[in-house]
Amino acid sequence: MTQAGFFSILGVMIFILGLYIGLFLLLGFTCALTRTRPDEFFISRKSGSTINVSLSLLSTILGSSAILGTISLSQTIGWAASWMMISASAGLLALMPLAKYVRRYGRFTLPDLLETFYGPHMKRIACVMIPIAWTGVIAAQIIGSARILSFVTPLSYTAAALAAAVLFSTYTLLGGQTAILKTDKWQGLLMAAALITAMTAAIRHSGWRAWHEIAVTFPFHDGFSPLTLMILLLTYASTFLVGPDIYSRLFCSRDERVATRSILITAVILIPMGFCLSWIGITGHAASFDFLRSPLVSAVVALGLFSAVLSSADTTLLTASTTFSELFLNLNSRNALALTRISIGLFAALSLLVALIVPNIIQSLLLAFSMFSGAFLLPTLMGLKQWPCTRFAAQTAAVTGGSLALIGKFLDLHDYPTGNLLILCAFTINALILWIGYKKARSS
Repeated sequence: MTQAGFFSILGVMIFILGLYIGLFLLLGFTCALTRTRPDEFFISRKSGSTINVSLSLLSTILGSSAILGTISLSQTIGWAASWMMISASAGLLALMPLAKYVRRYGRFTLPDLLETFYGPHMKRIACVMIPIAWTGVIAAQIIGSARILSFVTPLSYTAAALAAAVLFSTYTLLGGQTAILKTDKWQGLLMAAALITAMTAAIRHSGWRAWHEIAVTFPFHDGFSPLTLMILLLTYASTFLVGPDIYSRLFCSRDERVATRSILITAVILIPMGFCLSWIGITGHAASFDFLRSPLVSAVVALGLFSAVLSSADTTLLTASTTFSELFLNLNSRNALALTRISIGLFAALSLLVALIVPNIIQSLLLAFSMFSGAFLLPTLMGLKQWPCTRFAAQTAAVTGGSLALIGKFLDLHDYPTGNLLILCAFTINALILWIGYKKARSS
């Protein structure tokens, strides 16, 4: 390809990305002018339909961890990387019978739910721990978007990370949940188009040979053992069973039936999605997509991947910021919107800093998810099932379990053999403390 042809394609891609960014910022400004009530900003007036909530769930889940993380992981562990999405689906399927209770008892956030079950002190613990953990999740989305932008534009990684962070924080800050639900719908469609295009390119490049490797690398092999799957289910799948981002979609749903159906639709789609992403990674990486051959193919794939990452970034950023704001104010209060918007800028900046220091998607995510699930998985499930437990036991279990799980995942990522054992101990100790609290509550 000639140099002139290359810059022509680059120009087309930059123009389309610029148009995309402009439209999303315009939507944010429009929502800021027309949606000024707290329930509009935080939960979009509980008006989400099955289609809107399902697309928003898919867009939220299929971010850096799902797309870039699974593709990257498949290059080292093959088809076993599909367990990332299968685990997410398993978590959602386990959530299905509980979705109606989440929608029924919840108001704005997961800490609200925990306050209902265990009082204000538990809410404060969640309002501290969740934003800390979710800073790593937001950072993972910045890492993914920066890699995509720096690949398809002349921007350096640092400049691309800054540009992505400014973009999604701006329209989130302006439009809140209403803007997120509206953009997620289009981002989901763009993401689907990108994956279909990438799959087609992978098939044309490698045929169907990857299917023959499934017996070798799935379900288990030397790089992915049953113990690894157990840890993945505890620390990753559990964030879909009890997750502040997932619950924020359910709080926006029109009614309990919409919440339940949206969870089922999303769970069913994620299973084949996991195998598709693994296949794309196995069959030849970015070279198999022939990005520079067609401006249209280049633009569709780049825009779809960028959309997938942004659609997770905006939701996780609003979750962290809203939760942090609840530490100081009730979200129905007059100053809640202003404080949340300040928090959005704060967490965008902190996450950008993390993304520049630790540019690894999987590590950033797994540390965050381990801390969250170790703290809040079991207490939230007990509350939703209406099993009584003393408030002190629930608070102690959250702090102890979250701290031990975070340390265990840190050790595991640095190849210490005791890491996974410590994670299992974190959940065991959490359960033991809650059981003691349950016995006391029943006897009183």
